[in-house]
Amino acid sequence: MDMVSAAKSLNKKGQMQRKGGATGSVRTYEALKALIISGEFGPGSDLDENELVQRFKVSRTPVREALLRLSMEGLVSMLPNRGAKVSNLNFTDITNHLEIMDILTPSVCYLAALRRTPDDLAAIKEQVDRLNATGRDELHERLDAIFHLYTALGKATHNESLAHLYRLTIYAKLRIGRVSAARSESKEEWTAHMAELREVYLNIYDSIDAGDASNAQSAARQWMNIIRERLSSAVSSSPTRDMEVQLHG
Repeated sequence: MDMVSAAKSLNKKGQMQRKGGATGSVRTYEALKALIISGEFGPGSDLDENELVQRFKVSRTPVREALLRLSMEGLVSMLPNRGAKVSNLNFTDITNHLEIMDILTPSVCYLAALRRTPDDLAAIKEQVDRLNATGRDELHERLDAIFHLYTALGKATHNESLAHLYRLTIYAKLRIGRVSAARSESKEEWTAHMAELREVYLNIYDSIDAGDASNAQSAARQWMNIIRERLSSAVSSSPTRDMEVQLHG
């Protein structure tokens, strides 16, 4: 079950069946996070405690704990005497995120090539295959595969601190990915973009599989450049009042 499906399941059934002893706070956190990342709760949306209690059929404590945890991850803004809202997403946020990913992703892929296990390779390959198989109208599936690909790459470093930091950046990546997905383009343009990404995904996987850390690092930089160019095109063609500064390279 992907993140969005989990959130919808919780919405429809109230309290989901506990998986592995998950608490109400954990389940509420996961469901609310999925709704934010999927865009159902957009940037700047108010997060009223009473409404969330009703929506998820839980008490106030799990909701408050979920909001606090999400605020620590940058997805929610806690406002004194005004409650909580989904964190805004503007040009500065996107630029900051790209700079972080420019630093982290090549390092993650470099270490993954040196330390990966057979299980790590299988997890990375599974998500690469998912991404390469998704169609133009399968945004939720694509975002979920991206989430698990980044997670698998971070895990393959076998550096818990780096993997944790990298995982936190994924949440911003998925929200920003929706900006890129909103870009107006022809079928031919989308097909060309996907072909470019498929080549990079396979290059990263093959380099990690071969233990070629240098090439894995170079392929990761190429990946980040493709993402930067696409986002630059998306936000320049569809600016909003919340996006006040321009992306720079």
